[in-house]
Amino acid sequence: MVRHAMERRTLDVVAVRDVSPTMRRITLSGSALAGFAAPGPDDHVKVFFPDPATGVLTLPETGPGGVQSIAFGRPDQSIPSSTLVERGQVIARDFTPRELRAASHGRDAELDIDFVLHGDTAPATAWATHATVGDTLTIGGPRGSKLVPEGLESAVLVGDPTSLPALLRWIERMPDDVDLRAIAVVPDESYRQYVASSPRASTAEWMWIVEPDAEARAHALLGVLQILELPHDGFVWAAGEATSLVPVRRYLRRELGLDRSRVLVDGYWRRGTSNLDHHAPLDPTDPD
Repeated sequence: MVRHAMERRTLDVVAVRDVSPTMRRITLSGSALAGFAAPGPDDHVKVFFPDPATGVLTLPETGPGGVQSIAFGRPDQSIPSSTLVERGQVIARDFTPRELRAASHGRDAELDIDFVLHGDTAPATAWATHATVGDTLTIGGPRGSKLVPEGLESAVLVGDPTSLPALLRWIERMPDDVDLRAIAVVPDESYRQYVASSPRASTAEWMWIVEPDAEARAHALLGVLQILELPHDGFVWAAGEATSLVPVRRYLRRELGLDRSRVLVDGYWRRGTSNLDHHAPLDPTDPD
């Protein structure tokens, strides 16, 4: 684990580009990116968003009494500002830092973050849907980076739309001699275009589970893993909707008996839960 100093950075939006019909890339820049590092394939930053209903951005602030909430932005005129600060909640989500380009030729460093577009009611997608050059975005972290394990001969990487950016980072950071298989678990074909945006994606053998129904996707994923020949000395990384990954983890750890050092299953989000703490055990009944 590589530890990083915990810093909060407010950055400018310098580019907005749709990488596919369902994935939007926001490019951030500014002098505050100096010293930023995210070498791990599944690193994440905490991104702070304004309340979609009021336009108010509430950031955590550490003071003598501990962590406080300070409100910024465009308050709803019908709500007294004092009440707003009392009611203000920090709205934050974890995102993969897709790519960092170092400062050069007098230009500040640039950081890409990719967003899944799925309407404009949830805070993150609402902000990304309407983001324009000149907007600002505040991020924190990462707190630490887990690097690609050494000595890997093979790896299976599994991702849904929310974890495809991290899955591509895994592929891009793997040594050339690692036998890679990637499984994309997505609701429609548009994500093929997103995956193709990475020049290294073709170094992996891809399997696609394309199914609009979420339960059917989860069932199909487990079926695919059960027919794959997964070597006990291989490595499996899977991330996405937490509930659907519980049976995946049980199969890998309990039925196949893969060592915990060879399995990393991470719930990036959970259906019906806002701002899931993905550091918490994926399956509280089996936290190993």
